[in-house]
Amino acid sequence: MPERLNTKRVVTESVQGADSYVVLKRATADETRTLYKLTRAMDKADDEGDKSYNAQRAFVASHVLDWNWVWENGDAMPLPKDDPGVIGKLSDQELKSIVEGLLGPDAATLKN
Repeated sequence: MPERLNTKRVVTESVQGADSYVVLKRATADETRTLYKLTRAMDKADDEGDKSYNAQRAFVASHVLDWNWVWENGDAMPLPKDDPGVIGKLSDQELKSIVEGLLGPDAATLKN
């Protein structure tokens, strides 16, 4: 019987080491388009860029369902649903791995 698969597990060994993962809620087509726009707009060093950055953080936080990520000291990172501010504490590569998990590995090179 058909079943809509709304989640996906992304291996994140390149940013969090062996056996690390993130479980993401799949983005809809409209959400994907919005995230592309937000990602491109973040390059602006103005209020629009700041708004886009904050919107992207909120979007990412709402789509991370589970992970087994840790801080440098080995303590577990809280899930974004419990602490949305954790997204702002991720490294650039950690955030990129989540965005690529949502949009695909070529997201950074895609144009309009």
